[in-house]
Amino acid sequence: MHTHYICIETQQETKRRVQLLERLADCCVEQRSYHLATKKYTQAGNKTEVLHACMCTWHCMHVCMALHACVALYIQYYSYH
Repeated sequence: MHTHYICIETQQETKRRVQLLERLADCCVEQRSYHLATKKYTQAGNKTEVLHACMCTWHCMHVCMALHACVALYIQYYSYH
């Protein structure tokens, strides 16, 4: 029989995880690994930095996808509030 555990993050753990992801993404930007930085900023939920990292790569498709995600989040947020 398999036992499934549910991991529930506290606010403090979530904040720490986000801080670590952003630090990792900052290191990626310093090393000009913009694609990986974009992924880490996305995981951290930092949409502004996602756009910045995408623009540094000059991949139009990535910038458009990130903008689409931001617009979708904006519409979703204001639809419920």
